[in-house]
Amino acid sequence: MVVFEGAADSAESLITYQVSEGNGGVFGGKELYYIGEKTTDENGGFKIEFSLEESGDYVLRMKDSAGDILESR
Repeated sequence: MVVFEGAADSAESLITYQVSEGNGGVFGGKELYYIGEKTTDENGGFKIEFSLEESGDYVLRMKDSAGDILESR
């Protein structure tokens, strides 16, 4: 299980996220594993959880409701 916790600038805002293979620099990727949305809590916090079947290089990318990239790992 992979768990990623963070905070956005706004409370109760929508975060769009995806997990893909590789390390490309765009919101997209080679092989898409997960895509979803989370709403931040009253303090702007969020928690994303997912499982991957194989080890390897993966990228988690997130955008806020304005479309700004929050994080890329």
